Amino acid sequence: MERTVFIPHLPTRQNPVDGLWVPTISLNPAAKLGELKVACNHPSDATPDNFSEALHRVALMLQSATAQDYIIMAGDPVLCAGAIHTALLNTGVANVLRWNRDTRAYDLLKIEDES
Repeated sequence: MERTVFIPHLPTRQNPVDGLWVPTISLNPAAKLGELKVACNHPSDATPDNFSEALHRVALMLQSATAQDYIIMAGDPVLCAGAIHTALLNTGVANVLRWNRDTRAYDLLKIEDES
């Protein structure tokens, strides 16, 4: 069974050539770990006016999460916290991937619900 790599909020910028929104981070290392799923990938996805909707989108995305899946820490920290919270509620564990600039790879941080 392939793992899923959940990305609560993919940071993007607008390409000046064609106007399309493109990721500001490379997803190649994450794609090697499993299927990528993104909840929010546009700056308008997580504004103060629609932040509750963005958190709801993250929670819906993580409904299919298993204890073996990953969550990438990138983009909005509140959406990342919401993803961790949802994973802990649903599976009792959150496998968090944090980018390490020195090794140019993800460090795995396993968070378990001990309540």
